Amino acid sequence: MRPLSLLCALFAAGTANALHFYLDANQKRCFIEELPTDTVVEGSYRALEWSDTTQQYATNPELGVVVDVVESENGDVLVKTTGPPEGKFTFTSHDAGDHSICLSTNYTSWFSHTHIRLYLDIAVGATKPDVEHDRTHVSGLAAKVRDLNEKLEDIRREQQYQREREADYRDLSEATNSKAVWYSIAQIVVLVVTCTWQLRHLRALTNRAIVYTANGDPTQVLSSLRYRSLPSPAPSTLNVRFLLSPINPADLNVIEGVYPAKPSPDSFLATSGSQADQPVFVGGNEGLAQVTEIGSSVKGLARGDWVILTKPQIGTWCSAKNVGVADVLRIPRADGVTEVQAATMTLITVQVNPPTAYNMLRDFVSLTEGEWVVQNGANSAVRPFSSRPSATPYFAAHLRVSFRKPGRDDLGKLVKHLENLGATKVLTYDALDDRLLRKEIKEWTEGKDIRLGLNCVGGKETTSMARLLGANAHLVSYGAMSKQPLSLPTSLFIFKNLTSHGFWQSRWYAQRSREEQQGLMDVLTELMGQGKLKGPLHEIIEINSQESDEEAAWKVREVIAKTARGGHGKKTLLRIN
Repeated sequence: MRPLSLLCALFAAGTANALHFYLDANQKRCFIEELPTDTVVEGSYRALEWSDTTQQYATNPELGVVVDVVESENGDVLVKTTGPPEGKFTFTSHDAGDHSICLSTNYTSWFSHTHIRLYLDIAVGATKPDVEHDRTHVSGLAAKVRDLNEKLEDIRREQQYQREREADYRDLSEATNSKAVWYSIAQIVVLVVTCTWQLRHLRALTNRAIVYTANGDPTQVLSSLRYRSLPSPAPSTLNVRFLLSPINPADLNVIEGVYPAKPSPDSFLATSGSQADQPVFVGGNEGLAQVTEIGSSVKGLARGDWVILTKPQIGTWCSAKNVGVADVLRIPRADGVTEVQAATMTLITVQVNPPTAYNMLRDFVSLTEGEWVVQNGANSAVRPFSSRPSATPYFAAHLRVSFRKPGRDDLGKLVKHLENLGATKVLTYDALDDRLLRKEIKEWTEGKDIRLGLNCVGGKETTSMARLLGANAHLVSYGAMSKQPLSLPTSLFIFKNLTSHGFWQSRWYAQRSREEQQGLMDVLTELMGQGKLKGPLHEIIEINSQESDEEAAWKVREVIAKTARGGHGKKTLLRIN
């Protein structure tokens, strides 16, 4: 409907208003009439339509006039009718105020060019007569006056009663306020004493650990727990503060209860409402820690030394721990390896991943300079170490081919990162299905066989990778991140004399003397100090002391969920302040 047009008309003195106006066939004309309550309004109209034949306005029986009367304030519709070209309408105002009187035709075509002349006459009547009982009699007025006098007396008595009640309430309020002051003082004293006790108690709970009490989904069973400051260490133990603790896929398997190595419960953490017989386990297997206090019989270690934990599943997702001296190895710091380097180059992963790569490259095949090694899981923390073996005289092999999981948007960025770390060729698993790949690899290796393959994935991807190995090659498996069984064709064993091995760095530690273990750490730390050993892309998750246990647990569960989904492409390190 076209916007309403307000017609402002000059009305003659008195109760009658007459006017005429023009409008198109589809046009509506409205005007506002201010009326008192219960006022009778009568209106008459006559509509003439322009005739092109006679060139004048004339009556058309087919023409209809639509009348709408609406109270402007509340929107009540008083009249809505369609009548002949000449007619009347009547309505009574319900409430005082503006009333909108609108007239239009019954023509519906938007393309009609008919013009209408409309005559309108409004007659505003008087208000309805008062139908209430007659109040003009003197006897009625006298009765009303008597009633008013009685009500005034009642009001006076009520006011007197209220003044008396107010006085009583004021006395009661003063007494209550006096008691409230003393009660508030007592509350303040109790609050100060309680806060003092709580602060002393909280100061004692300076440490935090990420724990679980039963195996299950890590995103469901992990929680955060605060615990007291460590006591002075026993003679053959030491207290350490963890600097960084990685979150590895194997750690998630331990929490799920499917990993062969089982952790031992930490009895000193069975607090904070836990049942006395309920075991509490600290997550994590690796960690870079700093010695804070040593026992009286500890030799070869001092405060401030960096150490790694050699005991499997000792629990490293915590801020501090008391450990036995036999369970740690010192990381030399004289070679220029700073704490910043430890964080950015993931020195923490020196415990498992670089040692794993070192031993796998050395223990199974006597590699010579220029030979090729094929490996899947190329963006794991083992790969960056094994990609630069020729940068040091301790290795003769050179990683040339690496594989990673497909389907990520940052493939180009990661390929460049792997090549910067020393990878000669980077392929996706999808490329393994290309029949021309083996011919292309033969050109890369100049016809030489690939004698060593490193597997941390398992499943069909490893089966495809194993077909790239040459005669008398060795396939070393040190992980199964896909959680799929390793299936190898019998033809590889018969015709290529393939040998398949399993490698577990924890078993290597258990079978070696402490001197051999320390020697391995010294070699790897020297490579880091010289810049010949680079770490993978990483992300440090900070848990601050100001965060609640719920916030800390949520943060860890969130990053674990991301790690479990895979495709993260970064080493996740946990720092609990």
